[in-house]
Amino acid sequence: MKEMDLKHSEKISELESKLATKRDKETARREYEYDARKKLYEAYEPLLFQFNELAENALRRVIALARASRQGKLEENSGWLSTSGYYLDNTMYRLLIPLATFNLMQKKLTMFDLKLNPFFHQQYLLAKLLYHTFAHDIRLASFDPEIKNYDPNSILKEGSNFRKQGIFLNSTFLATQKSYIIIAGLTKAFGRKREIV
Repeated sequence: MKEMDLKHSEKISELESKLATKRDKETARREYEYDARKKLYEAYEPLLFQFNELAENALRRVIALARASRQGKLEENSGWLSTSGYYLDNTMYRLLIPLATFNLMQKKLTMFDLKLNPFFHQQYLLAKLLYHTFAHDIRLASFDPEIKNYDPNSILKEGSNFRKQGIFLNSTFLATQKSYIIIAGLTKAFGRKREIV
């Protein structure tokens, strides 16, 4: 009888130990996820808000560019973008600053962070698609109105009538890195007080 009690007592102790270990692991995991969510909301949410605002401004500029092009105001040697000035600088600012914000988002995140909040994950993926859009000139040239016989390799040849319709991804990255430096000057020039974390 004492042997049975001892065996039961050992099994109960073993089960209690296993349950305590499991409970400790779950508690540690829950605390880790809580801290990770807190960090995600503190570090990522403000950047996501800024990105959405800045992307909306970029979209408005793209719409304005399309309207100006239809009106003939973007001609190669006489249009608003043909010389350096307010409109060109402001256009570059509006198109690049969302991408610079995306770079900051990348630096502050891990994939685990994104898995904690599916909405943030979807927003991040959309921002990433926008970032990569600048390098998809072949795909963009195929959309209506299609640029017939578009070949980015022939663009580099002398006498080519084509202009490259995209930006190499590395150039996009470098431009957004440089935009960190010029953003301060542009925000001052355009009267914006926007601080990028």
